[in-house]
Amino acid sequence: MKIISLEVVGGFLKKVAQDEDLMNKLARTMEAEDDRAAVTQLAIRKGYEVIPDELRAEVQRRQAESQIKVSCLMKS
Repeated sequence: MKIISLEVVGGFLKKVAQDEDLMNKLARTMEAEDDRAAVTQLAIRKGYEVIPDELRAEVQRRQAESQIKVSCLMKS
């Protein structure tokens, strides 16, 4: 992944975390049959020129990171 692309993907995901309306739109969009394309289009409509595979990879990385944190908390 290119650093610029990571920054754009990170910016979009940060915006999602800060904007409840956008978060709800993202959740609905993820229910689409082709959710990867739908989420990419949502990001693009919001001004973030993301690449579908890079967006998906970053979301998966963050989900894995969150699961590790939850797992560690549960072991404490």
